[in-house]
Amino acid sequence: MSGGSVSGEQHENEYRNAFERAIGLALTAAGTVVWNEIRRSLRGGYQSSLGNKGQFVTGASLAHVTLSTPRREGDKWTVRVGTDLDYNLFWEVGHHNLFTRRYERDEKWVPAFRRARSPALATFRSVMDREMKRAGGGG
Repeated sequence: MSGGSVSGEQHENEYRNAFERAIGLALTAAGTVVWNEIRRSLRGGYQSSLGNKGQFVTGASLAHVTLSTPRREGDKWTVRVGTDLDYNLFWEVGHHNLFTRRYERDEKWVPAFRRARSPALATFRSVMDREMKRAGGGG
C-alpha cells in the first residue's frame, strides 16, 4: 500500500513541477507581449508641449524597459515589466521640464499596458494550455 502512496506523491510532485514550469513560461511570454508594446510605444520618444517629438530620451528609454523573471510571491506568481530610469516615470506622470520651462506629460506606458492586456492574456492562456498538455495535465 505504501508503494501506491509514494507513486501518488511522485505524480503530484511531477504535476506541481510541470505546473510551475508552465506558469513561468506563460508569464514570460505574456510579459514579453507587454514589453514589446511598451518599446513600440517609446520608439518615437516623448513629445513636449512645444512639439519637439522624439527629442527626449528615445534610445535610453527603449534600452531600459525591463522584464523580470517570473517568481512566486506568497500564493501568487508575478512577472514585472518596468524601467529603471526615473525620467520615464517623470514623463508618464508629469514634470516641470527644465528645457521647455513647462509642465510636460506624455503618457506612453499606461496606454501600452492597456493595448497589450488582451494579447498578453491570450498568450498566457495559449502557453499555459500547450505546456500542461505537454506535461499530460490536460488543459
